[in-house]
Amino acid sequence: MSDDEDTTPMATTQFGSKTPFAEPKWYDSRNKSPYYTDHHRKFRDQIRKFVDDEIIPNVEEWEAKNAIPIEVYKKAADVGLLPAVIGWPKDVVGRDPPP
Repeated sequence: MSDDEDTTPMATTQFGSKTPFAEPKWYDSRNKSPYYTDHHRKFRDQIRKFVDDEIIPNVEEWEAKNAIPIEVYKKAADVGLLPAVIGWPKDVVGRDPPP
């Protein structure tokens, strides 16, 4: 092994509760699922980063002003979170809103 190689084991981040059966089975990376894919994990990580970076630091200020700046909605749209924030668009032809 060369001196340039990093032998530090990769840290795995634990999200959610450590209480057994408190989280859905698919949430634990040790449980493989054909339905919960890398796409879902990447989206989850992207949304978590957005919330940690853009929402959490500003939430008290926004609550005090009773308003969320329009730029935040634009950023939410960029990461794919906008439908969860403002709801399903009602004017989309051919797509019924989720129940």
